[in-house]
Amino acid sequence: MAGQGRDKVMTLTGQPASRGQAQGPARVTQGDARDVQKGEILVTRMTTPNMVPAMRRAAGIVTEIGGRTCHAAIVARELRIPCVVAVAGALLIPTGAMVAIDGLAATVKVS
Repeated sequence: MAGQGRDKVMTLTGQPASRGQAQGPARVTQGDARDVQKGEILVTRMTTPNMVPAMRRAAGIVTEIGGRTCHAAIVARELRIPCVVAVAGALLIPTGAMVAIDGLAATVKVS
């Protein structure tokens, strides 16, 4: 059937770090997060203190490494935005892909 496969959703799992749900376009970065726009989902290997301004603009955060006490988790809880950490393959998410994250269920859905 024509159009089949367009609605495929890939679900990645990690560890819950900050509860809540958010969705938006992914912004994948490996260091310089200045390009993160308000409402985007920040996807990165890990966060550092110089990324906090970008984290404030993000609707949610996904990292490839980390745990409940990592920088991304702590800052996300302070900002009250959802965060999922330790998501294997997170950096394979393409920038611009629509992402829905659930910080409590620790899921990242990419469409």
